[in-house]
Amino acid sequence: MKGGPHPFTGIEPMEAKLVDALPSDAGWQYEPKWDGFRAIASRSGGHVELMSKSGKSLARYFPEIVVALLGTEADDYVVDGELILPIDGVLSFDALQARLHPAESRIKRLSAETPAHLMLFDCLAVGGDLLIDRPLAERRKALELFHAAEGTATILLSPHAPDLAGAQAWLAASGGALDGVIAKPLGGPYRAGERAMLKVKQHRAADCVVGGFRRTKDGKLVASLLLLKYMSDDRVAARPWLAIYGIGPHADFDDVHRDFVEAYSVEQGDRILIRPDGYIAAVVARDQTRILEDYLRGVGIV
Repeated sequence: MKGGPHPFTGIEPMEAKLVDALPSDAGWQYEPKWDGFRAIASRSGGHVELMSKSGKSLARYFPEIVVALLGTEADDYVVDGELILPIDGVLSFDALQARLHPAESRIKRLSAETPAHLMLFDCLAVGGDLLIDRPLAERRKALELFHAAEGTATILLSPHAPDLAGAQAWLAASGGALDGVIAKPLGGPYRAGERAMLKVKQHRAADCVVGGFRRTKDGKLVASLLLLKYMSDDRVAARPWLAIYGIGPHADFDDVHRDFVEAYSVEQGDRILIRPDGYIAAVVARDQTRILEDYLRGVGIV
């Protein structure tokens, strides 16, 4: 049995370009846009990997997904999907972020209390057959066959619609729970690292304070922001607290609400340190330093 990573473990995911409206002509497949962590899942023998869209491993943060993938009969595949985590029937991005913690004991506890799921929507390789040059219609058929054999309560298959009416129905019925809808060309190959799909998104808003910004190299545009958001907490009656959010220079502004990195509450007198490249380096409290590296790495910002 093979023991090393799959040869295509590090493949970049195909991404989507934000548009005002979904295409209505023939030749498209429509799928929900899930509010979670994008992940390329691969298995080669006894080796399983979950890679974020920035190429960082998420495997240690989601041990229940690793166990599920090790439990499949197939042992040679690469699938594209989204790590999602439902809480009381609603997907919780905050609960996913809580997994990005350096303490293994906390990750183990959370994986048992609030297990995540892997929602599959593309098949890149299976049984030694590389599928990225095949049209989506063929890849989808391979994915459905894979899921029919290996699907569980943890490994799920994303639905799809052949027409625009089905996609619009998803948005109308979601009540804001769905992040948006993706349109994929049925005849197109898997264009790794390219924005070869189209997406529309649910509009969300938040009241924030801009704590700092970094310009682009030419000085004409804003490359990244540091946003501060006041949040209420019934357990802390004496004062409101701040959640810190960092948006890296490579973040897609269209996905800005999903790339927020919730850090720690900040008291008066704390300082926020910003690295020269614009990333949050740490929150320095009066009594300790709390490094955010694992949080930022886990969501693909560093």
